[in-house]
Amino acid sequence: MALDVAGSGVLPELIGLAGGAEHVVTVADFEGAREHGVTFSRGDAGRALHALAGIGELVEAGRFALPVVRTFPLAEVAEAHRAGEDGRVRGKLVLLVG
Repeated sequence: MALDVAGSGVLPELIGLAGGAEHVVTVADFEGAREHGVTFSRGDAGRALHALAGIGELVEAGRFALPVVRTFPLAEVAEAHRAGEDGRVRGKLVLLVG
């Protein structure tokens, strides 16, 4: 199962990785969901919560990871945003708070 929360045009890749559009949920790409047959969820129907629970189980089993590409102190939030703007980042940019 894959969950798209960024809406950065990666649905085709997620479909390939997850083994089909039926295994992908997006909360950020309404048009892409329609185009690729992916479930779009606003979260109010419980589907996003179900997907998050499933991902939690995969993380605990060691079958799913979210690689951190780079961290930024909160004071560098603008730089973090610039780093992710082009959609080429393959992993997570993390803001460190506190």
